[in-house]
Amino acid sequence: MIIIFGLNSFLLSKHSASELGISGDKDSYFERRQRYFHILLIPVFPCGKFWIIKKDGDLSQHEVPEEIKSRLNSSAPTHKTPLKSYSLLIIASVVFALLYFKSSYAENLRDEEITKNCRDKNTIIENAQPNTFLLFSDGNSFKVTVKILSVEANKLKCVVSEKQSRESETPEQCVDAFFKLADEELTLDTVLFSTETFRSCYNLEDGSTQEINFGKYKKQTLLAVHLIDIPMFSLAHTELTDGIYKAILVNKNVEATVLRILPMPHLADRNTIFWTDSIFPQKVNQGGLMYLQGSAHQSTNYVGSVAFLTKTNRLDSVFITITNNSFAISPVVE
Repeated sequence: MIIIFGLNSFLLSKHSASELGISGDKDSYFERRQRYFHILLIPVFPCGKFWIIKKDGDLSQHEVPEEIKSRLNSSAPTHKTPLKSYSLLIIASVVFALLYFKSSYAENLRDEEITKNCRDKNTIIENAQPNTFLLFSDGNSFKVTVKILSVEANKLKCVVSEKQSRESETPEQCVDAFFKLADEELTLDTVLFSTETFRSCYNLEDGSTQEINFGKYKKQTLLAVHLIDIPMFSLAHTELTDGIYKAILVNKNVEATVLRILPMPHLADRNTIFWTDSIFPQKVNQGGLMYLQGSAHQSTNYVGSVAFLTKTNRLDSVFITITNNSFAISPVVE
């Protein structure tokens, strides 16, 4: 049977009768013990000290007569209450402290991330430029994405897409809101923002948002903002014929000049596609196609990056992963 809680004791000191100047049997001795309250045999708090008499070869504990207790207390060394008498309280305190510091550390990380996001938004909003995407909501499930097309004086020429899902807040989803698929119709409106209105949707000091109106869209609150000045690709076609792997991708975003495809050094030995260098460089306009070709046998596996020059001649890259019939290409995560 498991004892959930109760009283128990442990040994503090052991003395012979002669050691304490008390007459007694040679095979008997005195023990001073610490009584404590326990839960699952773990000491919680002390409940006083007491004496017992024990004899060699006898497991029984005998009570000390009252007339001897005072002599024992005066002649035996004193004992401070051991810390282990508070074991469960100490363990609980340590666990609480660890959880508290862990929670504080996590909260600090969240605060740092929020601060970084605010700083990033401040930079994007203060320096509005084409290919900035803003996701707005009227407080319901309806969302619209605004894309800045051009910046002239104090005016921002933007296009608005109503093609949104409730979760469309990532950079890729914002770009997809303006990428016209063959079997879908997009509703696009052109609106003019004043830079003052644009900046008023986001408080640069504390990161709070406020409702603004633009065009036919009323009481809109900013949910997310992304500056996406790199190409984004979707797969249009792939095939493996006679050891030749081919893929065609559509550039959904800004134009760029693709320079080469590079393997990840630590995964290079796993790659089974060897790209044809002569296909690079390739200038790929927005809505244009990028053609990939290389040699491969049986399986098609590749992990690497697509290096390119942006329209402003900045060197950048996107991450590419190919696993047999699976193909993914996305911005490199720093």
